[in-house]
Amino acid sequence: MDMTLQRFEQGPNGIFSNLLDDQGRKVDVTVTHAYVSDAGWQPKVPPGRYLCVRGTHSLDGVHHFDTFEITGVEGHKGILFHQGNVEEESKGCELIGGHVGTLLTHGTEEEAVLDSAEAFKYFMRLQGDATEFWLTVTED
Repeated sequence: MDMTLQRFEQGPNGIFSNLLDDQGRKVDVTVTHAYVSDAGWQPKVPPGRYLCVRGTHSLDGVHHFDTFEITGVEGHKGILFHQGNVEEESKGCELIGGHVGTLLTHGTEEEAVLDSAEAFKYFMRLQGDATEFWLTVTED
């Protein structure tokens, strides 16, 4: 199922997006790391259209999991959809959550995506047996 990543917030707590299905319905939310640039807070994946390819990946070299890699991002590879809550966990990947809320990290409340494990499972179920899909990234 093709999807759209519609960004709605950019700042020091990350870049937040709605993940929409091919009918424009909200499926989940995501957060990715926000990199500081002269133009403000920037993600690794700029607006555009990208082929996402299913594969087995590892974030730590030990634990492997099935997910999709966002391919064709100039100057980058290994940008994945995966579980996580706060932007510092992403390193440019899209962390999937059920909704946006606050999480206590390092003694400070931080904006985050929550219910990540269930949201990631739902995302993978929606993709079924698909080996790839097209992702359109837009800014609100």
